[in-house]
Amino acid sequence: MAVILSNPYTTIARLKAHLDIDDTASDGELIAVVNAVSRAIERYTGTRFYASTETRTYTPLYPDRLDIDDLLSVTTLKTDDDADGTFETTWAATDFKLYPRNATADGEPYRYIKITPYGNYVFPHIEDSVQIAGSFGYNSGNSLNAPAAIQQACLLACARLWKRKDTIVRQGANAALGTTTTADNILGDPDIQALLDSVAVRPIFNLRASL
Repeated sequence: MAVILSNPYTTIARLKAHLDIDDTASDGELIAVVNAVSRAIERYTGTRFYASTETRTYTPLYPDRLDIDDLLSVTTLKTDDDADGTFETTWAATDFKLYPRNATADGEPYRYIKITPYGNYVFPHIEDSVQIAGSFGYNSGNSLNAPAAIQQACLLACARLWKRKDTIVRQGANAALGTTTTADNILGDPDIQALLDSVAVRPIFNLRASL
């Protein structure tokens, strides 16, 4: 069965150019590397750098504020006010606001919701009582629209993982044998981590646990 790229943060063509590979013999393995590194980046940052239309549920901690996964837009916000498993109350756009208010201007997602002073509802203190349908993710578009730092970090980490096949792993420094220690964490390279950390990511609420 052919290996298919799944929401990659770099392209096979770019990776092959970086590695000076000019044939297609290793394409299947390179695709697997890009997929693995892309998912590792999501676990590290706690977010996904592409838009996905989904419906998610949340448990409010406060009556006036709801922490959420990275969100780009809301289609509907509903609440279950009596814990019967039915989201019977649909909020109007005037009942809530998305925050930070300047998120889109800064190229970042919304990360929490607050009720408005003139709204009709508060968040019920009930488990899984808020349902949000909308577009989730750090940025709009597909994964290749990710911030440049994420794309570059993915490229470097993919190259590092590819070269691992020629490296002795888990060996302590030994001058006689000529071996050196190789870090097991593919994203552990300081340059890769600096690129990942340069992208503002939210505190982890729900998404990291689901990855």
